[in-house]
Amino acid sequence: MKITYIHHSAFAVVGDKKVFIFDYFLGELPQFDENAQIYAFASHKHPDHFSLDLFHLLEKYNHVTYFLANGIRLNEKYLERKGINPAVKSRMIPVKRHMRTKHNDIVVETLESTDTGVAFIVEWDGKTIYHAGDLNWWHWNMGTEEENERMGLRYREEIDRLKGRHFDAAFVPVDPRLEDAYDYGIRYFMEQTDTANVFPMHFWRDYGIVDKLVQSERNSFFADRVKAICGEGDTWEI
Repeated sequence: MKITYIHHSAFAVVGDKKVFIFDYFLGELPQFDENAQIYAFASHKHPDHFSLDLFHLLEKYNHVTYFLANGIRLNEKYLERKGINPAVKSRMIPVKRHMRTKHNDIVVETLESTDTGVAFIVEWDGKTIYHAGDLNWWHWNMGTEEENERMGLRYREEIDRLKGRHFDAAFVPVDPRLEDAYDYGIRYFMEQTDTANVFPMHFWRDYGIVDKLVQSERNSFFADRVKAICGEGDTWEI
């Protein structure tokens, strides 16, 4: 499969006439095969994870399906007012936490975010990928000890659902705003799963955080599986 980093938490995954686009709101999308089955995912409605621009894919590609967290509510009148063809509604599949559904020949599963919305697991043709959305161990220095303990527990409970599972690729936050706790979430995820390739995200163009992640001794057990991101448009074949 070919993976392209678009911006922030947005990635495109291409493989076997299928395209998976996650949390797109800004940046340049690659050109895709016009006959590809395109699946676009939005984990929640925060403006750094979702934009109505996502629906312009239908102006260029015929086979587009949208998996939208059920907090993203769009009626026909609103879409029309925003210049979006209301017919796009027929391409939308709402998803909620802890569900598993099959569409065509892909399987989509969700976890509950520790912020809002969902994380996505997608299976097809013997491959499995994970996109966290805003499911992360949000340990804030300005938070109280009780709040941070509760957050850690919620995150671990969700990730424990994945214990031992294999992922060909995973996209996981490493947010520099968390200061020394920036890697709590990705490290626990890598401890619990069998992930072949992990892509840091949600780092607000602070590319130095990727080097920090890899160079930290506490992350040495998975450092060789981290894909270094140097800029938007970076691509990998895995």
